Amino acid sequence: MEGYAATLALIMVMAASQASLAQTTRQETEFNATLQAAEQGDAAAQYKLGLMYDEGHGGNQDFEKAQAWFRKAAEQGDVTALFEIGVMYDEGRGVAEDDAKAYAWYQKAAEQGLAAAQFNLAVMYAEGEGVVQDNDKARAWFQKAAEQGFAKAQFNLGVMYNGGRGAQKNRVHAYKWFTLSAEQGDRHAGEFCDLLAKGMTPAQLAEAKRLVAEYKSKRRNAGRGAARKD
Repeated sequence: MEGYAATLALIMVMAASQASLAQTTRQETEFNATLQAAEQGDAAAQYKLGLMYDEGHGGNQDFEKAQAWFRKAAEQGDVTALFEIGVMYDEGRGVAEDDAKAYAWYQKAAEQGLAAAQFNLAVMYAEGEGVVQDNDKARAWFQKAAEQGFAKAQFNLGVMYNGGRGAQKNRVHAYKWFTLSAEQGDRHAGEFCDLLAKGMTPAQLAEAKRLVAEYKSKRRNAGRGAARKD
């Protein structure tokens, strides 16, 4: 039995080694194909290659090369590449950390409608990072991202309405946004809903739930419209 167990263990090690080698080979093949396409000017490939370098795909982590390829993709209009450059400046990956430059890149992506960039821009306005602190602008950018279904923006927008930051204090709107965020899995948003509900009248709760239903209806209709265009 001991000999059998040792043989079985050896087979398992060999199988794991072969699987790891196959995975490495697949990653190398994918990397090389992406590199070739990127060098030929394919914007999607340039963005993907930037991600590969950023995340160390296949052991090729290089933040400076990541930003260089993100920039090439951004020059061709890839909005997500604009956002990724902003993140690199925000976190100081491959470049010196620079809130002002992060803000500038986030703004470019946010103005083109990228919800993640709108959210990060809102946070910068709320905290006064890279830009003069401005609750009104923070609320406005959270609103844009929240309208697109970005859960974190919905939660933060609820916080702003609940606290009267950047907007008049409004429990109905706060409850609406907390509800929408909670439905996407934000536990804290659900807790805020429960707390708010205790201080709201039946009429206020009914109005908040009506606004939630109205929002969902608009999102569904927008999705159908986009599908028909495709």
